[in-house]
This record gives sequence, structure tokens and C-alpha cells, in this order.
Amino acid sequence: MTSTEQPSVAQYPFDNADSSSDVIFRTSDNIDYYLHKLILKFASPVFADMFNVAQPVSAVGDPENSSHGLPVILITEKSRTLDCLLRMCYPVPETEEDSLAEVEILLKAALKYQVEKAVLHTNRRLVTFTSREPLSVFAIACRLNQEQVACVAAQAWKQKYKTITTQRDQSFPTRGSTPTKCTITSWGLVTACDDGCLKSDFSQTAAGATYNEALHTTTAGQFYRLLRYLEDGPMEFCCSTCKTQPQDLNDVAVTDLLSSYPFSIPDSDFVIRSRDGIEIPVHKLILSIASAHTILGEAPEGHTENGSPIVRLDQDGEVLATLVRSCYPFGDEEITEDTCGVSLAASVRRTAETYEMHRVAQAAKYLMIGHTEMRPLQVYFAASRYGWKEEVDLAAQCCLSLRSLDAADSYVSEMEHVSSDIYYQLLKRHHSAGMNSAISEPVPVAPITGNRKKNLKKKGRR
Repeated sequence: MTSTEQPSVAQYPFDNADSSSDVIFRTSDNIDYYLHKLILKFASPVFADMFNVAQPVSAVGDPENSSHGLPVILITEKSRTLDCLLRMCYPVPETEEDSLAEVEILLKAALKYQVEKAVLHTNRRLVTFTSREPLSVFAIACRLNQEQVACVAAQAWKQKYKTITTQRDQSFPTRGSTPTKCTITSWGLVTACDDGCLKSDFSQTAAGATYNEALHTTTAGQFYRLLRYLEDGPMEFCCSTCKTQPQDLNDVAVTDLLSSYPFSIPDSDFVIRSRDGIEIPVHKLILSIASAHTILGEAPEGHTENGSPIVRLDQDGEVLATLVRSCYPFGDEEITEDTCGVSLAASVRRTAETYEMHRVAQAAKYLMIGHTEMRPLQVYFAASRYGWKEEVDLAAQCCLSLRSLDAADSYVSEMEHVSSDIYYQLLKRHHSAGMNSAISEPVPVAPITGNRKKNLKKKGRR
């Protein structure tokens, strides 16, 4: 749409045929919908709020001439979506969405504008697709945090998966009257396998059969819970609250941290305020030596009583306190694997990289490497989140020493921050390693201790 294009008028009943409209919604494809504020206020609290604040008028010419003197509100949705949504606000016949993609777009709009009737309608419409596309519906429900729909879709896939596995098991080759069996976890790791076993093909495992492109936009945590559900029963799938509790993030209370070295050193002349309101005293000279020039250049949002500037950074207090502590002489020696977990080390490293504090970033990298042997899953997903390939490969290799990745204790909260594809690739690699060890001598994974850990750290320093 260009500034010279005149908008088209929507079809009945949004064409102002009775001249009673008092507001216009203009869609992204330049269609004007003539509407009634009173109706929209009852349908949506978001629409009601719109009418209480000043809105831009028509983007084309004089609103008196182009819009009949009515206020024009620019809407990001296209006319097809807005038309369906408005018909659920007005006492007029509704339209039916033809495809799953259209249903998702409409549901996004209904959630955005909090049109409760439209949310209920589109959720019911989503459920009608579960018999044909259960995994696609599951992915949409997880993306939009619609737990009930996700449960229905998961149940539909479980029934379909049972049918698939029943047919597969019946097709197992037999030797005499004894079926050929294997010792294999349902998600993929093989510990013993006979020739001809169908589960030697990863696509025949639960993970291989379940994952498809539709699930790419779900998180690894949601994919994990779906696989667990195939075995264990009822499960909450969307679980958006998991993102707020990273595992091992709060190993040491921030208040205790700030009462110790180096924050106890007097005469600080700079304050960093975290997004959760924690104020961290620091010395400008130390930040300068640590190459934190970007932080020093931030505009202060206030000053302390002694005139020290207060700079606000968009990060949690514990992360920033650990970051600052790493800048001081001997301060980084107090930050060990016991006091700094994987999530904290990853967050500190990412923050240090953002502010180009390379020495601090490297120190946090060494901490992550130190956790790899004992916590390979956490390191794998944390490193995958930020694209740290060296740590991803190292952690994935260490994961091969785990007997199973489908146990209840194999969940880590870092799964909530990466795509399910990351988890799928790990399961696939785990399965391949299990198949190889089932038909040959197992290849043990060397522990990351002693000289090997030192060499890895030296490699990281370079």
C-alpha cells in the first residue's frame, strides 16, 4: 500500500450502509471497515482501550473527504482475518476458516485483541484438525499457549502412534516362534539389537516417528513432554512458566554476593542497576580495565547521593553481580563450578559478549566446559541457545555416555529456550551411537578431567 492508494470499502455489514458507524478500522491490505465503538467495546477490552487514547487518522488526504469524518485506526491484520474476527463480535453470520494456517492467524488475532468468543471458536476449530494433523495442531497450540488444545492434539497423536507401533511390532521378523527383539529405549538408545529389528531405524522410535517440520517451532521442552506423554500419560505441554526458573541459576543469593568482595570495597563511583532492581556498586577504573566501555557509555537514569551515575542494564542482578565480580583482581577465583551453575555461566558469558568484555566471556566459557562432564545436557542446550558450536559438540559427545535420554530426570530447564530440532538431533545422534555399540565394542567417552580439561581451556583462551 502506497500513500496515493485510496482504501477500498469492506463488504456488508461493514460498509456503512446505514451511515451509523462511528469508527473505521483500516487493514494492512488497505480495506476500510466501518464499525461501531459500542459493539467493539463489549467484544474486546483491547478495542475499548483503543477508543480511550488518541489514534492516527487516515494516512491518505483529509479525513473529512477520505473517511467521512470518522476516526481511522490502522490495523496490522489483513482484511480476511479482520473480517472473520469482526463477524464474531457482531450479530451476523460467521465465516469458516478453510485451512489450519488461517485458523492459526485468526487465533493470534483473537488472543491479541482478547476477543473471548473468537478464542473459543478458533480453539474448537483447531480441534477439528487433530484427526488429520495432530502434530501440526499441537505445535500451534504450544506456540500460542493453548494448553487444552495441546492436550487434545497430543491425545490424538498418541492414539495414532499406538496404531503405528502395533502394526510395526506385528511386522517384526521371527525366528521360529520367537519374535526378534532388542533392548532399546522407546526414544532411541539401543543396547542390544538383532539383525532385522525395525527399531534399528531411528524413524521407528518414538522420537523419530513423532518429530516433523511442524514441530520445529516448538521448544525442546515441549517436545520432551510430548514424548514423555506417549509413555507416562497426563502432562502439561505448553508450560510457559518453566522459562522463568532456569536450572542452577540462583546458586548463591544476590544479597550474600553483594556483601562480599569486591562489593565491600569502599569508594565505588559507579552503580549498575539490574532489571530486577538490584544496585551493584563498582569502580569505573575496574570497568575500564575490563573493556566495559559500552557500559560506561550508557546514559545514566539517575545518580546516587554522592553523585555516582546509575546505569540500568537489561539483565538479572545475579548475572550482573557475577559479571562485575569477574572484573576485579582475584574476584574470578571465587567464581567456581560450585558457586556458578551452567545457566548462570551461560548468562554471564552472553552478557559479557554483548558488552565486548572478552576476558570475562572467556572465564565464563571455562566454567561451562568444567560443567560438561557432570551436566552435559544443560551445557548442550545452553550452548545451543547461543550458538556456541565448540561447547555444543563437546556436550553432545558427553551425552553419549548417558544410558538414556528419555528418563524423567533427563529434563533440564534450558530446553525451554531452544527449538525441538536441537533435541531431536541429539536423540538421533544418541540412537546412532547406541546402534553402533550394539553391533560392535562400545567406544567409551573419555572423561573431561586432568590434562584434557586444561587443554580445552587453553584452546578456549586462543
